[in-house]
Amino acid sequence: MSQPGSTFPVVAAIELTYAYQASSLVRPARNGSELLLATCGGLTEAGPVAHPYLFRGFLTDPGPAALGMLACAAVARARYYTAASTVSALRDPVVTSNGDRLRFESFSGCCGVHARLDLLPSALDVPPVASGTTNVDFNEPMRAALAGAAATGVLLLSVGADEVRVTTAEASVAERKVPLPDRWVKGFGEVQALARPMRPVAELTGTDAQQFVRAIPRRARHPLWAVPAGRSLTLTTSPRPGAACLAGAHRLAELGLLGRLADPSVSADADLVSVLLAWDPVIDLGRLAAEADFSAERTVAALTHLAASGRVGYDLAEESFFHRELPFGQALEAMHPRLAGARALVSSGSVVVGERGALVRSGDTEHRVTFGSPHDICTCPWWGKHRGTRGPCKHVLAARMAATS
Repeated sequence: MSQPGSTFPVVAAIELTYAYQASSLVRPARNGSELLLATCGGLTEAGPVAHPYLFRGFLTDPGPAALGMLACAAVARARYYTAASTVSALRDPVVTSNGDRLRFESFSGCCGVHARLDLLPSALDVPPVASGTTNVDFNEPMRAALAGAAATGVLLLSVGADEVRVTTAEASVAERKVPLPDRWVKGFGEVQALARPMRPVAELTGTDAQQFVRAIPRRARHPLWAVPAGRSLTLTTSPRPGAACLAGAHRLAELGLLGRLADPSVSADADLVSVLLAWDPVIDLGRLAAEADFSAERTVAALTHLAASGRVGYDLAEESFFHRELPFGQALEAMHPRLAGARALVSSGSVVVGERGALVRSGDTEHRVTFGSPHDICTCPWWGKHRGTRGPCKHVLAARMAATS
């Protein structure tokens, strides 16, 4: 799990309609159970599909896989921070098939915690039948049945219905409307930005992992640090070399993601890289750079831009990007209002660029932007309050846009 950024009350501008051909369910099968996950809208390597069919096969270790799916769904229903104005959660996880594995992803209702479960090739008895991304129905009866199935027998998993079942299924029988929180989609970009510079501290298996998780205080008021200790981890109240900060539900800043999004050349690069993306298990940076004739740094910047709209994720364990196409559309500017404001300032001719910065007129006020390191500086009240800890203000973004155009 990771914590993609600060959470603030937002008003959903878009309403999603989930239309499943049938509800997901767990039913008895020979020597075990069969988990049928209904899909709703998505994009595959063959194009948009109303009800993608991505996988059908046995899980080689059904207990941990089933519990992992339940945990991912539980995060989607959880809220670790309660604001004065609540936001409806997207309670159906996103599933991505990358040809040899399945990835389940969800965000908490407060959009402060991201969970991802990867079912790697060794966890599946056969490869997925297609690559793509979709939402899957995780309803309450199915979750309760899956909890029981996780402990007994084999588990046959189907993500979507095959052609025979599609032709015999009735038209949409499970439909509901859910507001799309801006923070939920924006979080996909923030998660990869935070994950890339991270490095694993330890790898726990079996009972060691269970014991560590159970030892974490559920209502800790201050950050804790996890320190490797033999085959497990121990918790301390102060930082130590090699320790990882465990901050609970505290939110982190976007760490400069907007700076790259503002660069018009990066936006153009992202358009080209998006055409070259393939549904490979991991994105081959070398191949992309060679085909686009970009440097490695330029390719990473383009992927970061695509990640902001959810089209690319970052796998911390394998230290690589992966291709993901979200099963709903959203304008990039809607996810980043400062970016939209900056583009409006540039298009209105409100930016005058100098040698070391720019003058930016916003309304009746003129702000001075000074280019520098580690942050560009602006004279506006917003920058004065946050001083770069929440990324650049719209005036800094506008100045950088104008300077590179």
